[in-house]
Amino acid sequence: LVLDPDHRQEVKIVPAKRTFGQRFTTQSGVNIDIGSPTVVESVTTDKGGDTLEYSRQGYDFSIHDISAWNPTNSEHTEPDMGWFEVEVDGFISDSPNRTFYQGLVNPVEGGFYRGWKKQSLRPGESSGGYLFYNVPEGTVPGEVTFRYKQPVGTNRYRICEWRVGGSA
Repeated sequence: LVLDPDHRQEVKIVPAKRTFGQRFTTQSGVNIDIGSPTVVESVTTDKGGDTLEYSRQGYDFSIHDISAWNPTNSEHTEPDMGWFEVEVDGFISDSPNRTFYQGLVNPVEGGFYRGWKKQSLRPGESSGGYLFYNVPEGTVPGEVTFRYKQPVGTNRYRICEWRVGGSA
């Protein structure tokens, strides 16, 4: 088989689209739900009894409540937090701030999403928590796209994007 080196094909991946609050089912059958973003100038974290306020000049934070549920009859690993990213007008933040040990205290209160620990979800089990990302200062929730990007091969991904209602 000989291929013409000048013959190139472009494959465009069209992500699944959801509005915040709608479920997406991963390749393994685990359901993911992403809550509407809360965009703030600073967050306060619980570091095991001490609190610490984070702010960053020129940036705000987009806070996301993430839940994963395994409705299958088999054990599956929860979605890795490295497969999540946030985009605002071309600015991509693919590294959530996870320096908080216990979770967030303000403006929302709750534990962090544990996806970085590669924990298993038994049948019927769920997990959830918060992640927060740097976004450009002045961002409003309607500008935020939350993306799930699961590797399914070399340079291949299964993608779902969440946006504010009606804009997905």
